[in-house]
Formats: sequence, structure tokens, C-alpha cells
Amino acid sequence: MVMLISRGLSVLGSLATLPFVARYLGGELFGLWLLVTNLVAVLVFADLGVAIGFQNQLIRCFAADDRESPSKWLANAIVVMVTMALSIVLIAWLMLPLIPFDLIVESNEARRWVAASLMSLAASFAIGLPAMLLEYVGNAYQRGYWTHGLIAIGRLVSLLAVAVACSVEASVPVLVALFVAIPHCVSLLGFPVLWWKVPWLRPDFKGVSIDKTRQLLQVGAGVLGLRITHTMSMQGPTWLTAYVFGLTDAGLVAFLQKLLAIPLLLTQTMNGSIQGALGEAAAKGQWDWVRSNLLRLVRVVCIAFAINTVLAIAIGGEPFVLMLDGKVPAPSRIVMLLLCLYTGMFCIRNVFGVFLMVVDRVFYQPLYRIVPLLSTFAIAHFFRPDLSVLCASFVLISELPQMLCTLFEARLVIGRGLRNCRTENRLEIGALPGDAKPLSM
Repeated sequence: MVMLISRGLSVLGSLATLPFVARYLGGELFGLWLLVTNLVAVLVFADLGVAIGFQNQLIRCFAADDRESPSKWLANAIVVMVTMALSIVLIAWLMLPLIPFDLIVESNEARRWVAASLMSLAASFAIGLPAMLLEYVGNAYQRGYWTHGLIAIGRLVSLLAVAVACSVEASVPVLVALFVAIPHCVSLLGFPVLWWKVPWLRPDFKGVSIDKTRQLLQVGAGVLGLRITHTMSMQGPTWLTAYVFGLTDAGLVAFLQKLLAIPLLLTQTMNGSIQGALGEAAAKGQWDWVRSNLLRLVRVVCIAFAINTVLAIAIGGEPFVLMLDGKVPAPSRIVMLLLCLYTGMFCIRNVFGVFLMVVDRVFYQPLYRIVPLLSTFAIAHFFRPDLSVLCASFVLISELPQMLCTLFEARLVIGRGLRNCRTENRLEIGALPGDAKPLSM
């Protein structure tokens, strides 16, 4: 619930910020603001997936009731994140003066602020790299309501700060810093509270080692591949629609994807909130619990998207077009059905993909994801199909193989874990004292 509130505040905060920022900045500077702040979605790759590797190590420590290793893992993660943060700021400081913004930006006022705004974004995002570790600590120890509560508070404070900054006519770089950096700064304030409440989670920098750093980076490389293919899957329909049919149809597809994926917000929140428990159960060998809860999540996903699909087909595409400018042709019910199927299958795959990620199965997924995605991109490039055929190719050629491969890998991991547990149980029964009788199974 706290994660859902936090993500809802993120969406609502962004929407609430736009009107008064637009009125204050005017057309071109507002476009610059949107361009710069939207780059945060691209910079999310900057942590190289190290945070997930760190979270998985803490989950295993939690499962084993290990209170010595977490401080060493936290110290290694902080060193890596701070190094990446400094690298981002240094690269931005060196590269931005070399970019010919005069050829890209038209007005003198926008030219004045573009480089400074991008530098402000780089510095603000750099603060977030070490700050995000607190969120992963909360996820690993299944106390995410504290860390996501801090994020929600940070988003509210950020929204109020931007409103005040607009009233006092602050510059675009200041607005960027307030919008991006404040949630990260609030998260950073959670670390002293964490270390006061949980002393054994204070970072032990004497435990920084090349081996632990290598393990974090190794898992992070696989997670980076997952994030790239995840972005390609989410944005692929919009990208290819823009490539084949133009920006008008692409805007409609992007709008439909956002509306038809509303159940995704609920299901992804549930999935994210249980990932620490899935990793803990796997580390303890409680594979029956893992299997039953994954199936329970899949049932919730199927029910949510079944209702969503029925409503979308019953309503049709005309009301969605009216929500825009009404100048684009209404999508057919076939297109609506295909987009619902695509999003639902994506969400089912994500349930099992998150489980595989928390048990460090992150290297095979990018391999069997990239081939279907590139095949769909090639079909769009060479055959230029109509919109319904393009959506069908994403369902049948892109998402269906990815979902089936993910299900197969998850079943393989769970089946192997169940077999190992049965073998260990038989060995324990066989090792009973001579006067003891085995338990009846």
C-alpha cells in the first residue's frame, strides 16, 4: 500500500507540477524542462544494476540470520555508487561544454539555460545513486514501507518546493534540482535513522574488497541487460508505430498503452513488495511457498487484465480518441484487444522475472528476450504492416516467446529446488539413530 501511494504521488505530482511550471516558464523553456526531467528514465541505467545485486546479497544474509556480512556489503555498494555518482558529474562537466547547443536550441534564453540544466540534472541524479541503496535495504529486509514512505514524503516536499520556486521566479536549473534532488535527499536522511536503529547495518569500510565489488558488478551486468530489454518491450510498440506510421499514431498507441496498463501499477506494486520474501524463501529452501505465492500473483494478474480487456473492448476506441484532440482515427477493437493481451502477458512474465532476478538468474533472460524483440523490429522495418498486424507481431513474436521462456526457466529453478529439498529430507531421515524409526511420509 505504501509503495502504491508512493508511485501514485509520483504520477500525480508530475501532473500537478506541469500546469504552473508551464505558465511560469512559457513554451520553449517548458519544453526544455520536460526534456531534461524526462532524461531521468534514461539515467536509471547508470547504477549498472549493482543495487539489485546488493539487495540479493542482503536477502541471503537475512535468510541465514547473518548480521556480520550486511555491513560489508553495504560498504562495498556505497563505494561503487559514490564512484559512479562522481563519474557522472565529471563526465557531464567535461562533455557539456563540447556540445553545440547553439545548433539545437533556437532562442537565446533557452541556450542560456540548457547546459546548466543538464549539469543540474547530472548532479541531482548522482545524489540518488547512493540514496537508492536505502530502498533496496528496505526491500531485502521486508520493511519497504519505511523506505517507500520516505520516498513519498520526498515527492511531496519536491512538489511544494517547485511551486514555491515558480512563485519566486527561480531559474530552470534550480527547478530541475528541486524536482529531481529533493526526494533523493530525503532518502539520504533515512540512513542515520537506520544506523541508529539497526547498528549492525552500519557500513564497515574495512570490509571493502575487490571480490565483493566484482560480485556486485557481475550480477549488475545481467540486470543491466534485463533493464535494456525491459525498456525495449515497454516502449517497442510506440517506437515502431512512430517509425512505420508517424508521430500521430505513435502518440495514440502510447496513450492507449498507459490507460490499458493501469492494472500494471497494482500488480507490479504487489510483485515488488513480495520480492524480498521470495528471495528469503528460496534461500531457506521453502520452494513450495515460492511456487504457491507466484501462482497466487499470476491469478491476480489474470483477473485484473481479464476485467481490463473486457471493459476496453466493450467501450471501444472512440472515447479514448475524444480524450485527445479527436483528430486521429479511432483504434479498432482488435488493436485494443492486442494491446491488452500484450500488457497482460508482459505482466505475467514480470512476475516470474522478478523471482528469477532475486535468485540471481539474470544472465539467461536478456539472451532469450533480445531475439524475439529484434525479430519484431525487423518485421516492422522490412514489411511495414498495418497497425493491427504490428500489434499482433508484438503479441505472438515478441511477448509470447519471452513469457514462455521465462516460465520455463522459473519452473526449472523451482523444480530443481524442490528435488534438492526432497533429497535432503531423505538423507536426514536415513541418518537417524539406529533405535529410531523413520517418519512415515
